[in-house]
Amino acid sequence: MQNAPSLFIGDLVQSRRIIYQPSSFAMQNLLYLQETGSLTAIKPHISSRQNLSSFLFFYVTEGQGTLSYKNQTYTMKKGDCAFIDCRNKYSQSSSPDNLWSLKWVHFNGSNLGQIYMKYLERGGAPSFSVKNEQSSFFNEVLDSIMEVASSSSYTRDMKINEELSKLLTLLMEYSWNPEKTKNPGTKSLNI
Repeated sequence: MQNAPSLFIGDLVQSRRIIYQPSSFAMQNLLYLQETGSLTAIKPHISSRQNLSSFLFFYVTEGQGTLSYKNQTYTMKKGDCAFIDCRNKYSQSSSPDNLWSLKWVHFNGSNLGQIYMKYLERGGAPSFSVKNEQSSFFNEVLDSIMEVASSSSYTRDMKINEELSKLLTLLMEYSWNPEKTKNPGTKSLNI
């Protein structure tokens, strides 16, 4: 298990990241971390993946770029977030004119697929904007996940589960868009 964030400086990006190896208990019973980090684009680039057993949340801290997911392209700028199921093909690219910086987390859990479906049912979108005063909540959770993952705490998996639960709670709060749901007149269960 890698505890300290590694710094990577390449031709296209500079990043700090932790590739995390959760315990088998965490993988079977908790929300668990796979990777977390931050990235600053040095040059325009495209990153594309598919068929990953993972969910990705990222937050744009500076600049702008695009997310392509499920045959749609979303323009993203500082303060915008993305939450996607990485089993589907996706790509993200930094703007050539305004290179971006991101914070991200790849995570999973035995019931995360169902939670993601609930997120979509509530009107959640692959990409969304948050108000400036509220963006600090996402930033703080991502920083906390990085801090816990790099610690040597013997309860690290439980603490990561707690932080990922906070992230999902924030996502559920922001996903409540009844005008975008299939049955806007139907009340949804509070989550």
